[in-house]
Amino acid sequence: MTRFMNRMKTLTARVVLGSGLCLAASVARADATSTAQVVNVYCLVNEVRTNAAGLGDSLVVSVDGLSPQQQGFASKNKGKLILFLNAATLPGLCTYVGVAPNTGHAELRFRLQRTDATRQEWAAILGQPRQFSLPVHVTVGLEDGGKLPGDDDANIVYFIVIHERWFWACLIMSALLLVVVFLLATKTGALRDDGPAPPGDLPRPYSLARCQMAFWFVLVVPAFVFLWLMTGTYDTLTQSMLVLMGVSAGTAVFAHAQAAGNRDNASISSPVPVSEGFIKDALTDDVGISFHRFQMFVWTIVMGIIYVTEVWHNLAMPEFSGTTLGLMGISSGTYLGFMLTEFPHHRNKPLK
Repeated sequence: MTRFMNRMKTLTARVVLGSGLCLAASVARADATSTAQVVNVYCLVNEVRTNAAGLGDSLVVSVDGLSPQQQGFASKNKGKLILFLNAATLPGLCTYVGVAPNTGHAELRFRLQRTDATRQEWAAILGQPRQFSLPVHVTVGLEDGGKLPGDDDANIVYFIVIHERWFWACLIMSALLLVVVFLLATKTGALRDDGPAPPGDLPRPYSLARCQMAFWFVLVVPAFVFLWLMTGTYDTLTQSMLVLMGVSAGTAVFAHAQAAGNRDNASISSPVPVSEGFIKDALTDDVGISFHRFQMFVWTIVMGIIYVTEVWHNLAMPEFSGTTLGLMGISSGTYLGFMLTEFPHHRNKPLK
């Protein structure tokens, strides 16, 4: 009797398991085995129905033709429902499943948000923005199944890539930042070498270390605001970017300390250096154009280009490898090492 009961339990468990697997498979292949299809799509912005939405808003997908089993599966497994925007696969965004019993109808609500799992998918949609909004085809499915069919023309909504007013505000802010930094560089000594003022109110030479620090500041601040407007998140600074900014800040601090020491050791008769233009100032030391300065200058430009490209294409600040950061550290260290041997105030010929 005991053996018979055990066999019956095993048989029952297998039947239940098999039924569950068949149900999941039937739902996953809804586009091929049932009449289920997407019949309508619309957006909810602050609970107001519209045909356009962006990150943070909701998207509602209406589905008809679901079997009772499929309706029950969807209600209990909303986490397995996947939203498809064009070719992008976005799992884990379903927040609500509303089912009308015995009608085959269901309303699926998805919260449009960017997660770590969907970072690359959102980059495919939002990256390299060329317009404020773009049409996207919407459908749904399961993580192990295909997409539900539907009317391609009816299942179109407009995704707001970036709000136009925010874009212009960010552009104006970035332009003002550039103007302020330019005025600081040309009208003040903020980005110039320390030391006594040259006669005749002539400007001191530009400091390569301070200009490098300003370069990263001008790149990172607009990028930070741009990513916040595009993705709705402000946690976009990466560890490698903090290290890179720390290296440039440390270089500027060391250069300032070295310049202070040079001033203390300089004789009264030492000539006072005068600016000869940004490029020449940045690349010139006490003996003329120097390769270590040229190396630091070029690597900073190259890393800046990579940084801007990554932000534009992937909507994320790049995560540089330790080797790359080490390269920047070596470049800055070489620059600082040569500074130790520069003769005070002899970057230029005496003013005549």
